[in-house]
Amino acid sequence: MKIKVSFDTDETADFPLELYGRFYLKTPKSKRPSVITFIIRFKSKQYKFATHTKVYPQQWNQALQKAYISPILTNADNLNNSIVNQKIEEIKERFSKFKYICMLLKNKHAGDGMFHHRHT
Repeated sequence: MKIKVSFDTDETADFPLELYGRFYLKTPKSKRPSVITFIIRFKSKQYKFATHTKVYPQQWNQALQKAYISPILTNADNLNNSIVNQKIEEIKERFSKFKYICMLLKNKHAGDGMFHHRHT
């Protein structure tokens, strides 16, 4: 999915602040591993992205946005959860870079008047 970013109206004035994302389990009450989805919200719209990872809901910390790593879990669960956490960090880093680039573009275009003032 591609997100089109437009700077031609004043609607985008709060763009970096209004763009945020969080991770959610598709089936948080399941006893089986659940798909983790990254959901971006912007101006009351949702954009869902697959992380291509799964975790047992009881091994997921929604507040911390990460899977548990613990000596009481099996080696396989800890390995899976480590991979999940690594993937989450990669997505968060890419999303942070995306927001930063959007902010730079917005500021550049606002600063040069290219999109907000029409010359006649």
